[in-house]
Amino acid sequence: MLYATTTAMVQSHGQPEPEIVQTFVEAGYKEIDLLYIVLAISVKTLRNFSNHLFSTPVDDRFSAYKIA
Repeated sequence: MLYATTTAMVQSHGQPEPEIVQTFVEAGYKEIDLLYIVLAISVKTLRNFSNHLFSTPVDDRFSAYKIA
C-alpha cells in the first residue's frame, strides 16, 4: 500500500484519488504518514535537481545504475 500510495502521489502531482487515501488509512497508516511521503518526494526532487544543476558525479559503487 505504501508503494501504491507513493506512486499515486507522484503520478497525480500530489492529488491522489480520495479512494487511494482512504485505502491507505484503512491499511493502518495515519494521515501524518502522507506527509512523510510528501517529504520523501520533496527530498528526492531537490536532490535530483541539485545533482543535475551542478553535474554531481555518480559514486563508483552506483555507476551501474547511472542514467545518461
